[in-house]
Amino acid sequence: MKSAINKEIVRRYQKAWEQADLTTLAELLSEDFVNHSPPLPPTRVEMLDFAAEHRRQFTTGTYTIHAMATEGEQVFVFGHYHGVHDGEPFDAIPASGAEVDFDYFTLLRLADGKIVERWGAADDVLGMLVPLGFTLSPPGV
Repeated sequence: MKSAINKEIVRRYQKAWEQADLTTLAELLSEDFVNHSPPLPPTRVEMLDFAAEHRRQFTTGTYTIHAMATEGEQVFVFGHYHGVHDGEPFDAIPASGAEVDFDYFTLLRLADGKIVERWGAADDVLGMLVPLGFTLSPPGV
């Protein structure tokens, strides 16, 4: 039963993140929430700000959950993100219309119906950044 409840909390979190529903995100993230995976910020307040900023940059981005599993108070999510950089500048890069696609893995620890910790990883970060206009330069060039 608790497993099903935790999965539903995570589904609500993913949807709220996708829509930058800050009221729901604030409800689901515990006051002492900690993100352990940069570049996303470490604290609850910073994460809420980041979610709003992300939505202003990628106004129609979507998250699709492909798989979810639980063990104790942990929920494991494997999913996919698709967005178009059609809003505000991303790291000083003006809206480019570039499509961004990546798979992600997130581990969330819940306690008392709240998300208290997050770990995450995305594949092909360069494949996400290059279409936005980021370039790689060898050292010394």
